Amino acid sequence: MKSYFKFAAYLMTGFIVTACSNHSKTETATDGETQHSKEEIALYLTARQQKSIGIELGHIEKQRLGTSLKINGKLELPPQYRAKVSSFLGGNVKTIKVQEGDWVQKGDLLALLTHPDVISLQQKYQELTQSLVYLKEEYERKETLYQHDVSAQKSFQKTRTDYEQTKAKVRGIRKKLALLKLDPKAVAQGEIFTDLAIRAPIDGYINTIKVSMGEYIPAEKNLFVLTDNTKLQGDFLIYEKDLRKVKKGQYIQFSTGLEPQKLRKAKVVSVGKHFDPEYRAVHLRAKLIDSDSSLIPGLYVNGQLLVGGAEVKALPHDAIVSEGQKNYIFITPDSIAENTQKRSFKMVEIITGSSNQQYTEIKILKELPPHTSVVTKGAYYLQADRTKAENEHSH
Repeated sequence: MKSYFKFAAYLMTGFIVTACSNHSKTETATDGETQHSKEEIALYLTARQQKSIGIELGHIEKQRLGTSLKINGKLELPPQYRAKVSSFLGGNVKTIKVQEGDWVQKGDLLALLTHPDVISLQQKYQELTQSLVYLKEEYERKETLYQHDVSAQKSFQKTRTDYEQTKAKVRGIRKKLALLKLDPKAVAQGEIFTDLAIRAPIDGYINTIKVSMGEYIPAEKNLFVLTDNTKLQGDFLIYEKDLRKVKKGQYIQFSTGLEPQKLRKAKVVSVGKHFDPEYRAVHLRAKLIDSDSSLIPGLYVNGQLLVGGAEVKALPHDAIVSEGQKNYIFITPDSIAENTQKRSFKMVEIITGSSNQQYTEIKILKELPPHTSVVTKGAYYLQADRTKAENEHSH
């Protein structure tokens, strides 16, 4: 770190310009005037220099800071956002349309199966629908005769039974065809579908593919597993000594083992009503506010449950530097003209407040110019070179 600091300081030497116009005034000024001169000193860096020392820009954010409890847990997916896909009929795999990791939408084609039973079912439906037409006509004819005492009661009852039984069979097969995503109306009109389409029941990622081309798949076997990881929730443990401090609507800041330096947000949606005797704790569910595809079910997480405080203006810790008992940040215009080779950085005094693992509350003493960015990373190196500029300016 020291060698890097020396390199950064060396790199920036010669690119420091002061904004004070009266050199001797700085030397003879009162304490208030001296402080004013400190904040007027501007540093000018090229884009290459900013990149070399790791300068990053951002803006003052709104963060909820206050009293917090340390909690841990893991990411879980509610059951309605995961699905195991199977077929109601067995068949051989004809085509697989997706790969593991693909994102699909509800109704998208995943695979095609084929089997003689698919054709036989449609043939049976066509035969029964044709028989139903005849049986309906025969039933209506005999009903008319029976009402006029022309037909025997026994003959009429048998015709009615045959008609009702056939109608029930047609209804059953029609429902089965619909479950198989085959159009019953088209089948009744004479069309025969040879392939059985397997479609996504939910939006989600293809997590697992459990079939191969040409493989025979029996009915009800799992073919695919889908998960919609954008609907992940945090499952946290709250120990009995802290239960009175927890309620629905509170916020959690957490990080995962994959990205321990990245803080994410979640909001408490429910507090469990079952006490876990093993851990002497209650499970708390929290909805992720900024979920993305890098998060997966089962990841362990560590976090801070915010049980007090409010939303305040805040910046990352790396944006704030100290001199004596005072704290400062560096500001710069949001944009610079295309023909401008350097960007100016000025120091501004602030007052700090509450903080968490990543952010600190700040209060600006003087209103910032409109369209101003803040140095969120690399402020330490700017402070070192500003100190150099101040020393050179005082001689």
